[in-house]
Amino acid sequence: MNERFKLKVDTLTCTHEFAKGGLHSICKKGIYEAGDGMSIIDVDWGSYYPSLMIKLGIYPEHLGPKFLTFLKDLTDRRLHAKRTGDDVTNKSLKISINSIYGLLGEVYGWIHDYKALYSVTLNGQLILLMLIEELELIDSRIKCYYSNTDGATFMVPTELLDTFKEVGEQFRKDV
Repeated sequence: MNERFKLKVDTLTCTHEFAKGGLHSICKKGIYEAGDGMSIIDVDWGSYYPSLMIKLGIYPEHLGPKFLTFLKDLTDRRLHAKRTGDDVTNKSLKISINSIYGLLGEVYGWIHDYKALYSVTLNGQLILLMLIEELELIDSRIKCYYSNTDGATFMVPTELLDTFKEVGEQFRKDV
């Protein structure tokens, strides 16, 4: 599985590169500062790949769909710990559940399944790119300056922050 896979896609304000490991932006280098009436907003999807596995029903074929019950329990516990400020549990479970995704690509690992690995990665990239495009389409002044696997950074006019957040939250619910 050493073949290289890369595909570049343009959104309204940035070029994004699909690769086997995730989505990454290729944007103009520089220091971006929010001027008057503008805000810089980071959109981050907590436990993105494990959450996608659960939502899309992707699991190592040899372990069966019950594997998702185990993963959902760990992911729910991690996100609860994050919300409640339990740093030790949050960070421990974050490493654990993200390792589960990573181990899908470990040839000698007990979870190894390339089909599951790339199903998560490619779907995740497409979903994130759809979110970026949807947010950019709210208004031409909204610009994505950075994307990386599970999130993106935008410049947003302050008067559009509520709309931006509503569209993003609705997208997450719909996906």
